[in-house]
Amino acid sequence: MTQNTQKSMIKAGIMKKTSNKNEIVWVYGSSAAGKKIFILTILENKPLDLIESLGWRNKQIILCSESIEWITQYKGDPLGAKREGIPQIVVNLSNNNENSVILIKGQDLDLKNNRLLKVKAKLPGQKHRIIFLHADIDEIFKRINAKEWFDPKKETKDKLKEWLRGQIGYLQELRDDFGITVIRSNHEQNYQIINLSLDNILKNC
Repeated sequence: MTQNTQKSMIKAGIMKKTSNKNEIVWVYGSSAAGKKIFILTILENKPLDLIESLGWRNKQIILCSESIEWITQYKGDPLGAKREGIPQIVVNLSNNNENSVILIKGQDLDLKNNRLLKVKAKLPGQKHRIIFLHADIDEIFKRINAKEWFDPKKETKDKLKEWLRGQIGYLQELRDDFGITVIRSNHEQNYQIINLSLDNILKNC
C-alpha cells in the first residue's frame, strides 16, 4: 500500500490513523547496572515479552550511538564536551523518523546540564521516558569489582551508595516531566518491569 493510498483510506474513514509519535528514552542506573548491555539486547535480540511490556511492539528501535561512544570517565574528559551535541543528535533522529523508539544511554553529566529537558523542549510533541535499571547494591558492587578500572582504595560500597543517591535525586526532579519505568537488571539479562519507585530504591541506598 502506498502512502497516498493510505492517506486516502484514512480520509475516507476506511482506515484509522495511527500515531506516528516517537518515544525518546533515556536509560539510567548505577555504574555496572548494565545500561549498554540492556540497550544492545533490545536492539539485537529483540526480546518480545520485554518489548511488548514497554509498549514498543511494531515500533522501530533506534540507538543514539554517540551516547554509548561518548562516555566520560573522569572530570575534564574531552568526551564531556562532545556530549553537549547529544540533544541535537536526538532531535535530528526524531525528525527523520516516525513511530520509533530512540534509546539513549544517559550519564549524570546529562542530568546536571539539563539535557533531558532540553530535548523535551525541542520535541514537545513526542513521548519522553526514563528507564532506570535496578539491581541490589551487593550485586552492583560485585560487578564493579570485576571492572578493569576498579580500585579497592577508592571504590567502596558506601561511595557507590552515595553516588547512586545523587543520581536518583536528579531523576526524582524530573518525574513530573518524564514517565519513569524501573526494570530489574541481572546477569541473565532477564529484564522485567518491577513495581518499585525511586523513593523506595533511595530508602535502601
